[in-house]
Amino acid sequence: MPKSKGFRYKSRNVMTRPKGSRQGPNPEIYLREFKVGDKVAIKINPAVHKGMPHRRYH
Repeated sequence: MPKSKGFRYKSRNVMTRPKGSRQGPNPEIYLREFKVGDKVAIKINPAVHKGMPHRRYH
């Protein structure tokens, strides 16, 4: 069988956090408001699996 390339393929070092900050997300990040046309940098939190975008957006 060929090697599978799943959703988190090659993301071992990309989606890791520093050892001291391995906790759940801060609720403030979900309450921010953005205006239409604002540019946003997407930073994936590997502790939250639901709604996680593809690793190319990290």
